Amino acid sequence: MFCFLCIFTDMKYPYQTTLEIRYSEPAKQFLVLDAVVKAISDKPIDKKIVVGGSFEITLKDKSAKILIEPQRIALSIEEEKSLAEVSDFVDSILKKIFSQISFPKVLRIGCRTLWLKEYPDTFENLIKKYKDVFYKDVPLITQSSDVAIPLTLEEGGRKINFNSGPMKKEQFMALYSQMKNETSIPEKFIFVDIDFFAALSSPCNFQKKDILDFVSEAYNYATKKSSETFAILQ
Repeated sequence: MFCFLCIFTDMKYPYQTTLEIRYSEPAKQFLVLDAVVKAISDKPIDKKIVVGGSFEITLKDKSAKILIEPQRIALSIEEEKSLAEVSDFVDSILKKIFSQISFPKVLRIGCRTLWLKEYPDTFENLIKKYKDVFYKDVPLITQSSDVAIPLTLEEGGRKINFNSGPMKKEQFMALYSQMKNETSIPEKFIFVDIDFFAALSSPCNFQKKDILDFVSEAYNYATKKSSETFAILQ
């Protein structure tokens, strides 16, 4: 996915929230030449003629990036935000995009959140904590220098890719940070990555309200699961 903390010990919100929508076909604004060729030629065209590629817009004042492609859009906020704040941002951006670009039916929609909680002990002890809580005491685990917990979950027909593990600031900045703002990232922390998505069996009409409802559903699920993970690792 592009694909979305000031006081980590009392963190309530995700550090990053990303919404990604994939469409069944390119938006009609990317098919202007395709339409011209079809209007002129009496021969069938094997595939669509798509104009342009992807473009990215960075909103530094909002710590956000917007990616627009012929068959995909993604909005990413790299700042601790409540559900109301995330929903307001998504609503505002989608309203502006959809006023200019007409996308077809949705094939996949996902909302990914990254959660961080500072760990007060050493990084080595955080790794040990993960091993003690999630793994059996066997040589393969005891000899490992790092660990992670990747899970595939389901909830009400939705799919969830869950990943958690010990992490240091430099790892996060290299792998996940787009805005490269280091000031709010602790030196070592518990990391939880929750990718909540719906891969549709057939293309569906999703209005802006449907998208906002999905964001709310994903955000609330991730809030619950990240809290459960932090509680287990206390």
